[in-house]
Amino acid sequence: MNYEVCEYKSIIEYKKSIFETILVEDGHPYFLDEHLLRLEKAGLEVLGLSLSIDKIKLFIYKCLPKIGGFALRVVCNINSCILSLRVVEYKGSGFLKISSFIRDSNDIKYRYKTSDYSERLQELADVQKLGFLDAVYLNENSFVTSCSIANVFFIKKGKLFTPAIETGVLNGIVREIVLENSECIEGEFNLSDFLASDGIFITNSVIGIIKVTGLNDQVVACDEKIFNQISNKYRMRMDFDRRKCCG
Repeated sequence: MNYEVCEYKSIIEYKKSIFETILVEDGHPYFLDEHLLRLEKAGLEVLGLSLSIDKIKLFIYKCLPKIGGFALRVVCNINSCILSLRVVEYKGSGFLKISSFIRDSNDIKYRYKTSDYSERLQELADVQKLGFLDAVYLNENSFVTSCSIANVFFIKKGKLFTPAIETGVLNGIVREIVLENSECIEGEFNLSDFLASDGIFITNSVIGIIKVTGLNDQVVACDEKIFNQISNKYRMRMDFDRRKCCG
Protein backbone atom coordinates (compact mmCIF):
# COMPACT_ATOMS: atom_id res chain seq x y z
CA MET A 1 0.00 0.00 0.00
CA ASN A 2 1.20 3.51 -0.86
CA TYR A 3 1.13 6.21 1.81
CA GLU A 4 0.53 9.74 0.54
CA VAL A 5 -0.31 13.28 1.64
CA CYS A 6 -2.35 15.43 -0.73
CA GLU A 7 -4.47 18.57 -0.88
CA TYR A 8 -7.96 18.37 0.59
CA LYS A 9 -10.57 17.62 -2.08
CA SER A 10 -14.07 16.23 -2.32
CA ILE A 11 -14.34 12.61 -1.16
CA ILE A 12 -16.36 11.74 -4.25
CA GLU A 13 -13.20 12.23 -6.34
CA TYR A 14 -11.87 9.05 -4.75
CA LYS A 15 -13.19 5.82 -6.22
CA LYS A 16 -14.15 2.79 -4.10
CA SER A 17 -12.65 4.22 -0.93
CA ILE A 18 -13.41 4.43 2.77
CA PHE A 19 -12.47 7.30 5.04
CA GLU A 20 -12.46 8.78 8.53
CA THR A 21 -12.42 12.45 9.52
CA ILE A 22 -10.61 13.27 12.75
CA LEU A 23 -10.34 16.47 14.77
CA VAL A 24 -6.74 17.52 15.36
CA GLU A 25 -5.72 20.24 17.82
CA ASP A 26 -2.06 21.18 18.27
CA GLY A 27 -0.83 17.85 17.02
CA HIS A 28 -3.33 15.68 18.91
CA PRO A 29 -5.78 13.55 16.86
CA TYR A 30 -8.82 13.06 19.10
CA PHE A 31 -10.13 9.51 19.52
CA LEU A 32 -7.67 8.19 16.95
CA ASP A 33 -7.90 4.56 18.11
CA GLU A 34 -11.70 4.64 17.83
CA HIS A 35 -11.53 6.08 14.33
CA LEU A 36 -8.97 3.54 13.19
CA LEU A 37 -11.00 0.65 14.61
CA ARG A 38 -14.00 1.77 12.54
CA LEU A 39 -11.75 2.22 9.50
CA GLU A 40 -10.47 -1.33 9.96
CA LYS A 41 -14.03 -2.72 10.10
CA ALA A 42 -15.01 -0.74 7.02
CA GLY A 43 -11.97 -2.07 5.18
CA LEU A 44 -13.13 -5.64 5.75
CA GLU A 45 -16.88 -5.12 5.19
CA VAL A 46 -16.84 -2.60 2.35
CA LEU A 47 -13.58 -3.29 0.49
CA GLY A 48 -12.76 -6.83 1.61
CA LEU A 49 -9.38 -5.40 2.61
CA SER A 50 -7.29 -6.02 5.72
CA LEU A 51 -5.68 -2.69 6.63
CA SER A 52 -2.40 -2.29 8.51
CA ILE A 53 -3.77 -0.03 11.23
CA ASP A 54 -0.43 0.25 13.07
CA LYS A 55 1.29 1.55 9.93
CA ILE A 56 -1.53 4.01 9.27
CA LYS A 57 -1.28 5.27 12.86
CA LEU A 58 2.49 5.84 12.58
CA PHE A 59 2.00 7.62 9.25
CA ILE A 60 -0.60 9.93 10.79
CA TYR A 61 1.65 10.97 13.69
CA LYS A 62 4.53 11.52 11.32
CA CYS A 63 2.53 13.93 9.15
CA LEU A 64 0.48 15.91 11.68
CA PRO A 65 1.17 19.64 12.15
CA LYS A 66 1.99 20.50 15.78
CA ILE A 67 0.12 23.81 15.95
CA GLY A 68 -3.44 24.71 14.98
CA GLY A 69 -6.86 23.13 14.60
CA PHE A 70 -7.52 20.88 11.63
CA ALA A 71 -9.83 18.23 10.26
CA LEU A 72 -7.70 15.27 9.21
CA ARG A 73 -9.17 12.97 6.60
CA VAL A 74 -7.76 9.46 6.20
CA VAL A 75 -8.80 7.85 2.90
CA CYS A 76 -8.04 4.19 2.19
CA ASN A 77 -8.57 2.03 -0.87
CA ILE A 78 -6.98 -1.11 -2.26
CA ASN A 79 -3.86 0.76 -3.38
CA SER A 80 -3.34 3.74 -1.09
CA CYS A 81 -3.72 5.46 2.27
CA ILE A 82 -4.08 9.20 1.68
CA LEU A 83 -4.00 11.94 4.31
CA SER A 84 -5.30 15.46 3.81
CA LEU A 85 -5.98 18.41 6.12
CA ARG A 86 -8.29 21.39 6.18
CA VAL A 87 -8.62 24.18 8.70
CA VAL A 88 -11.59 23.69 11.04
CA GLU A 89 -14.39 26.22 10.74
CA TYR A 90 -16.37 26.16 13.98
CA LYS A 91 -20.12 26.74 13.69
CA GLY A 92 -22.76 27.83 16.15
CA SER A 93 -26.33 26.62 16.55
CA GLY A 94 -28.84 26.69 13.70
CA PHE A 95 -31.73 25.07 11.88
CA LEU A 96 -31.89 21.70 10.12
CA LYS A 97 -33.62 21.21 6.76
CA ILE A 98 -35.77 18.09 6.36
CA SER A 99 -34.59 16.28 3.24
CA SER A 100 -36.94 14.90 0.61
CA PHE A 101 -34.44 12.11 -0.13
CA ILE A 102 -35.47 8.77 1.45
CA ARG A 103 -32.74 6.57 2.86
CA ASP A 104 -32.70 2.79 2.60
CA SER A 105 -32.04 1.59 6.15
CA ASN A 106 -30.46 -1.62 4.81
CA ASP A 107 -27.87 0.11 2.60
CA ILE A 108 -24.37 -0.49 4.02
CA LYS A 109 -23.09 2.85 2.69
CA TYR A 110 -24.91 4.60 5.55
CA ARG A 111 -23.16 2.46 8.17
CA TYR A 112 -19.62 3.50 7.15
CA LYS A 113 -17.93 6.50 5.60
CA THR A 114 -17.39 5.68 1.94
CA SER A 115 -16.68 7.60 -1.27
CA ASP A 116 -20.31 6.96 -2.27
CA TYR A 117 -21.23 10.24 -0.59
CA SER A 118 -22.35 12.30 -3.57
CA GLU A 119 -26.03 12.86 -2.73
CA ARG A 120 -25.24 13.71 0.90
CA LEU A 121 -22.53 16.22 0.06
CA GLN A 122 -24.62 17.86 -2.64
CA GLU A 123 -27.60 18.23 -0.32
CA LEU A 124 -25.36 19.51 2.47
CA ALA A 125 -24.00 22.21 0.15
CA ASP A 126 -27.51 23.09 -1.04
CA VAL A 127 -29.02 23.49 2.44
CA GLN A 128 -26.03 25.41 3.77
CA LYS A 129 -26.45 27.93 0.95
CA LEU A 130 -29.97 28.45 2.33
CA GLY A 131 -28.57 29.07 5.81
CA PHE A 132 -29.22 25.67 7.41
CA LEU A 133 -26.71 23.69 9.46
CA ASP A 134 -27.39 20.41 7.69
CA ALA A 135 -30.11 18.22 6.16
CA VAL A 136 -31.86 15.54 8.22
CA TYR A 137 -33.06 12.34 6.53
CA LEU A 138 -35.94 9.93 6.94
CA ASN A 139 -35.81 6.26 5.96
CA GLU A 140 -38.32 4.16 4.00
CA ASN A 141 -40.43 3.78 7.15
CA SER A 142 -40.57 7.56 7.78
CA PHE A 143 -38.26 7.29 10.79
CA VAL A 144 -35.59 9.93 11.36
CA THR A 145 -32.07 8.58 10.71
CA SER A 146 -29.33 11.21 10.81
CA CYS A 147 -27.99 14.27 9.02
CA SER A 148 -25.68 14.41 6.00
CA ILE A 149 -22.56 14.41 8.17
CA ALA A 150 -23.85 14.18 11.75
CA ASN A 151 -25.87 12.08 14.17
CA VAL A 152 -28.93 13.62 15.77
CA PHE A 153 -30.40 13.45 19.30
CA PHE A 154 -33.42 14.91 21.06
CA ILE A 155 -34.35 15.60 24.68
CA LYS A 156 -37.84 14.98 26.08
CA LYS A 157 -38.96 15.29 29.71
CA GLY A 158 -35.40 15.01 30.98
CA LYS A 159 -34.57 11.93 28.87
CA LEU A 160 -32.26 11.57 25.89
CA PHE A 161 -33.18 9.81 22.62
CA THR A 162 -31.42 9.02 19.33
CA PRO A 163 -32.27 6.93 16.23
CA ALA A 164 -31.10 3.32 16.44
CA ILE A 165 -28.37 2.03 14.12
CA GLU A 166 -30.96 -0.22 12.46
CA THR A 167 -32.78 2.82 11.04
CA GLY A 168 -29.80 3.41 8.73
CA VAL A 169 -27.35 5.33 10.89
CA LEU A 170 -23.58 5.64 11.01
CA ASN A 171 -22.44 4.89 14.56
CA GLY A 172 -20.46 8.10 14.97
CA ILE A 173 -17.57 8.38 17.41
CA VAL A 174 -19.16 11.28 19.30
CA ARG A 175 -22.50 9.45 19.24
CA GLU A 176 -20.86 6.51 21.00
CA ILE A 177 -19.29 8.78 23.61
CA VAL A 178 -22.63 10.47 24.35
CA LEU A 179 -24.23 7.02 24.76
CA GLU A 180 -21.43 5.95 27.12
CA ASN A 181 -21.71 9.10 29.25
CA SER A 182 -25.49 9.48 29.41
CA GLU A 183 -28.59 7.34 29.69
CA CYS A 184 -30.01 7.38 26.18
CA ILE A 185 -32.87 5.52 24.52
CA GLU A 186 -32.14 4.27 21.00
CA GLY A 187 -35.18 3.60 18.84
CA GLU A 188 -37.41 4.50 15.92
CA PHE A 189 -38.65 8.08 16.02
CA ASN A 190 -40.82 10.21 13.75
CA LEU A 191 -40.36 13.87 12.92
CA SER A 192 -43.20 14.63 15.32
CA ASP A 193 -41.07 13.25 18.18
CA PHE A 194 -38.30 15.70 17.33
CA LEU A 195 -40.64 18.65 16.77
CA ALA A 196 -42.33 18.08 20.14
CA SER A 197 -39.04 17.68 21.97
CA ASP A 198 -37.37 19.84 24.61
CA GLY A 199 -34.20 20.13 22.58
CA ILE A 200 -32.28 18.77 19.60
CA PHE A 201 -28.55 18.57 18.96
CA ILE A 202 -26.23 17.05 16.38
CA THR A 203 -22.82 15.45 16.77
CA ASN A 204 -19.78 14.56 14.72
CA SER A 205 -16.05 14.32 15.29
CA VAL A 206 -15.17 17.75 13.91
CA ILE A 207 -18.02 19.94 15.19
CA GLY A 208 -18.41 18.05 18.47
CA ILE A 209 -21.89 18.77 19.86
CA ILE A 210 -24.00 21.57 18.38
CA LYS A 211 -27.44 22.75 19.46
CA VAL A 212 -30.25 22.75 16.87
CA THR A 213 -32.67 25.68 17.11
CA GLY A 214 -35.30 24.40 14.67
CA LEU A 215 -36.43 22.10 11.86
CA ASN A 216 -37.34 23.73 8.55
CA ASP A 217 -39.07 26.91 9.76
CA GLN A 218 -40.26 25.60 13.13
CA VAL A 219 -38.35 26.75 16.21
CA VAL A 220 -37.46 24.06 18.78
CA ALA A 221 -36.83 24.91 22.43
CA CYS A 222 -33.77 23.61 24.27
CA ASP A 223 -33.38 22.14 27.75
CA GLU A 224 -30.19 24.09 28.47
CA LYS A 225 -29.42 22.20 31.67
CA ILE A 226 -29.32 18.77 30.05
CA PHE A 227 -27.64 20.06 26.89
CA ASN A 228 -24.87 21.68 28.93
CA GLN A 229 -24.41 18.53 31.02
CA ILE A 230 -23.94 16.46 27.85
CA SER A 231 -21.58 19.03 26.33
CA ASN A 232 -19.49 19.25 29.49
CA LYS A 233 -19.18 15.47 29.75
CA TYR A 234 -17.97 15.37 26.15
CA ARG A 235 -15.34 18.05 26.79
CA MET A 236 -14.14 16.08 29.81
CA ARG A 237 -13.84 12.98 27.60
CA MET A 238 -11.78 15.00 25.10
CA ASP A 239 -9.49 16.17 27.90
CA PHE A 240 -9.07 12.59 29.09
CA ASP A 241 -8.20 11.45 25.57
CA ARG A 242 -5.49 14.11 25.31
CA ARG A 243 -4.04 13.29 28.74
CA LYS A 244 -4.08 9.56 27.97
CA CYS A 245 -2.06 10.17 24.83
CA CYS A 246 0.41 12.54 26.49
CA GLY A 247 0.81 10.58 29.70
